[in-house]
Amino acid sequence: MNPELEIRKMPIQARSRLSSMLDVNNSWKILMGAIPKSAENGETKKYSSEDVRLVENEAKRQIKPAFEILIDEWGTSGKKRPTIQELIQLLVKLELYQAADYLSEDLLDDGPLERPANGPSAIVPANIANINFAQTNTYDLTDQTVLEATNERLRYFQQKEISRQTLFEDFDTSLPHLSYTDLEYLTNNFDQNPVSNGRKLGAGAFGTVFLGMLQENHHLDSKGIQIYQKMKLPIQSKVAVKRLHNQKADVDIDINRLFRTEVETMSQFAHENLLALLAYSADGPDCCLVYPFIPNGSLEARLACEGGTSPLQWNQRLDVAHGVAKALIYLHTGRTQPLVHRDVKSANILLDHDMKAKLGDFGLIRIGATGRGSKSIAFTSNVLGTSAYMAPEAFRGDISVKLDTFSFGVIILELLTGLPPYDEERDGNDLISHVDSALDDINFIHLLDPKIVPLPENMASTLHSIALSCIQEKKRRPFMTQVSIFRTSAN
Repeated sequence: MNPELEIRKMPIQARSRLSSMLDVNNSWKILMGAIPKSAENGETKKYSSEDVRLVENEAKRQIKPAFEILIDEWGTSGKKRPTIQELIQLLVKLELYQAADYLSEDLLDDGPLERPANGPSAIVPANIANINFAQTNTYDLTDQTVLEATNERLRYFQQKEISRQTLFEDFDTSLPHLSYTDLEYLTNNFDQNPVSNGRKLGAGAFGTVFLGMLQENHHLDSKGIQIYQKMKLPIQSKVAVKRLHNQKADVDIDINRLFRTEVETMSQFAHENLLALLAYSADGPDCCLVYPFIPNGSLEARLACEGGTSPLQWNQRLDVAHGVAKALIYLHTGRTQPLVHRDVKSANILLDHDMKAKLGDFGLIRIGATGRGSKSIAFTSNVLGTSAYMAPEAFRGDISVKLDTFSFGVIILELLTGLPPYDEERDGNDLISHVDSALDDINFIHLLDPKIVPLPENMASTLHSIALSCIQEKKRRPFMTQVSIFRTSAN
């Protein structure tokens, strides 16, 4: 393997092996703290202690090795992207020889690296054996300590339940509030069986979605009629009910805050390409959101032709891109302060009966900085979103409308190639790396989705150029108002 290969293109097996080595004693933190800002400016460090903490929190949230998160961030930032050789040099400088030797011997086939003759980094003599590496640091936890911790945890959840029961009373929204029992009525008690013989439509990181409707024999039921009157919907309508998962104790995510953000924000915003929020519920054991039922599912599922669905044609794909672009421009410019979605991805783009795109899932939405005519930047300590779509600066907590532009660029690549944004079995796990790597050998036209008639080369080239502009480093990345998606009658 070429030592000048960028680290972001390392095989998944190599990344996994390095992660297991550098997770020991949190060695990845030592590495991250020593990364220089640039090759020319080696004394100034690229990352602060706050950046290290953000990566650590994101690794916990994704249940993923921290070194993997670091590679995603470091490997895609800067004018000159770091190579395997530069990583080896830095590991040697920090005397992290196990990882450095693995890269040199196993990956580059260059043999072991030279080590100091003395000290902790010296080669261990072969005759030293039978060392007991059993963990020695134990903790004397008395029964009383455990009891106090348990009682404290119980008090926390009891208080949380009390606050939830009164949550909806002071919401700043005009949306109707439905009781939890109303939603049990519509979803057949949140029937967990698949929608083919039950009500479950799907599940994500923060919640499960159920089909809500009245049974045939309930059409004239006064309770059902009352529920639909609250939502101002025809009695025959179907709805999608998203029941949020209770917050896990080991994940630093405030589900109640995400819930409240979506309710209060989306009651003030309406656009033909945004998924409308019809109602909410906050008086039961779980918070719930109610949306219109969108019959053609997610863009992610349709690009994968799940359930035997026919592939989207080019005119449909271009219309989807145009619709998502309009939705983002509306969020970014519709009010005095821009709203940043932060989780734009094909799974959050739904297709209605006319295949019109509806951008949804606004729990992560935040007020951000446009970057235009302003030196202020919004920062967050929670790095949330989906990593395959996240701009490098997102891992540092930098929030601006350009986060959504980056994600939009990945969406364009998905529409062009028909490939998923992340695939562990693929050379270049994330789609950006995969396309970038493939272009070393073939023309982009050969990466177009083979399931449908080829798009004219000039159109494909233009769309590819738009995607590339959207995934540039932040200062060179356009605003969505500068991204022009053409429409076509091509089939």
